[in-house]
Amino acid sequence: MSRKPTKAALRKNARKLWGAIIHARGDEWGCIVGDECGFSLQAHHLIPKTHAATEFDVQNGVILCAKHHISCNKLSAHGSPLAFAAFLMEHYPDEWAYAEANKNRFQTRTALFYVEQIAILTKMLEATT
Repeated sequence: MSRKPTKAALRKNARKLWGAIIHARGDEWGCIVGDECGFSLQAHHLIPKTHAATEFDVQNGVILCAKHHISCNKLSAHGSPLAFAAFLMEHYPDEWAYAEANKNRFQTRTALFYVEQIAILTKMLEATT
């Protein structure tokens, strides 16, 4: 008899799929700050992943190099969030508008929620390959 996957396992699976889709876009576009950064690419949530309603929405993701994701004090999503927000507003107004419009959406995390998200993300990932 097989055991049902836990919510934590389902969430981990969904996060991997979400990241793979964002990375698939990033391989095409590169870091949104500058595609000649020379650092490894990482998926970044515009609205923090703690917000269940947007955690797996691919519109909530951008690709950043490691420098512009975490470490640069001048312009990085986590190292200088105000500068990063200003950068998004100026250079990526659609992404900024998405974040502003969806930052207060609410979603309860149930096992069914994760199963549904995994199905959606799997189809999207298959469409990119």
